[in-house]
Amino acid sequence: MTESKAPQKIPPPSRSGSAFRQVLIILFRLLLLGVGGGLAFFVGVAIAHFYPASNPEEPLFERIRRSSPDLLNRGILSNPAASQIATQQASPQLTAQQQQTLQAELQQLQTQYQQLLASTAALETQFGTAKSDRPLEVRLQQLSEALGRGKAVQTPAKFFVTLPSDVLFSRNESLLREDILPVLDNIVVELQNHPQAAVRIAAHTDNTSDAETNQILSLERAQAVQQYLTDRLNTQYRWTTIGFGETRPLVDNDTEVNRQRNRRIEISID
Repeated sequence: MTESKAPQKIPPPSRSGSAFRQVLIILFRLLLLGVGGGLAFFVGVAIAHFYPASNPEEPLFERIRRSSPDLLNRGILSNPAASQIATQQASPQLTAQQQQTLQAELQQLQTQYQQLLASTAALETQFGTAKSDRPLEVRLQQLSEALGRGKAVQTPAKFFVTLPSDVLFSRNESLLREDILPVLDNIVVELQNHPQAAVRIAAHTDNTSDAETNQILSLERAQAVQQYLTDRLNTQYRWTTIGFGETRPLVDNDTEVNRQRNRRIEISID
């Protein structure tokens, strides 16, 4: 009988050789990746150089950076520090002295505005244009256009002007306001063109008080205007003062605006 030989065992590969092989494979792949990436970069640069885009887009980061202020303004992004600063700027803290100063300036502007309204009404009377409730700038523009067309300012045969009582007097009072006297000085200049004329001063009120009180108040206001004009003119003029009270309104006393229109002083030459 023949003896069978036992199969020879193949020794397993050493661990050190297998690890070395894996390292070589990784290095080879990294080398291929680096070479391929570099080659792609240079190819991209060459293409961009020789074939530039007709309408290149701004990089995404640059677009976000540029739009950040706009996003903040629209509230898409929040900036607590900027919001706090904006709030502080929107509502400044004023001292009592500053508030009083601003209130005085506001009152002065309101007085000047009322003076301008009265002067505009007087000019409209001289131009013979109809008074309207349009904004003041529109009325001034109409007067400017009339003057530009060469329409002369002529003294009408019968002088007539209407002044708001709220401009001349405080509410429910018959004492002329000191800051409005230059308006009446313009009336003095106009009346000097009509020596020995019969001047009629009529005062009207709204219906917020009783009829008797309104009649007395309107008469006292007409007399106050007449006294001021008389002191600045000679005695050749003949004066008539009338207090109509609430009996002759221009419009219904159903709104504050209408009541303000009804409170008026009319000066005319009969």
